Amino acid sequence: MLRLVGAILVAGGATAVGLAAAGMLKTRVDVLSSLVLALDTIHTEITFRLTPLPELMRLLEKQTSPPANELFINCTKHMDELGQKTFSSIWITAVEESAALGLTRDEKQILEELGVFLGRYDAESQVKAIAYTRHRLQRVLDGALDDRQKQGKLYKMLGVITGAAVVIILI
Repeated sequence: MLRLVGAILVAGGATAVGLAAAGMLKTRVDVLSSLVLALDTIHTEITFRLTPLPELMRLLEKQTSPPANELFINCTKHMDELGQKTFSSIWITAVEESAALGLTRDEKQILEELGVFLGRYDAESQVKAIAYTRHRLQRVLDGALDDRQKQGKLYKMLGVITGAAVVIILI
């Protein structure tokens, strides 16, 4: 009886690990999707409303879904330093502090490069930088969607198969 309970626990644990790995892929897609939507909002606000950056960051903090909103929360947190620091340095600090986003170094660099343009150049240059950043993040998102579709199923199946194999060995 004890072996059976142990086998069930091991099978459940292995399955849970597979599901957790698939869940991480889903979270990555959600974060990247939220960031792409946030870039659309930035584009709209700069193009049509000429929204000041502090107000824009507060807006995005509320409109962007977690955990992607952490970037804008961190940016807003440092906005009182604007004047002593450039918006670019505040933005880069916010990107670096946003560990919950789970971004790779290259993805962080894409976002950091945008910070150089925001609030520094005319609206047209900022819009071009936003469009370029959005294009690059969309490509990353497309890759993450492919990974989620292909590897997500694989992780789930590996979890179940590993659990079943361990059960067979234990029984």
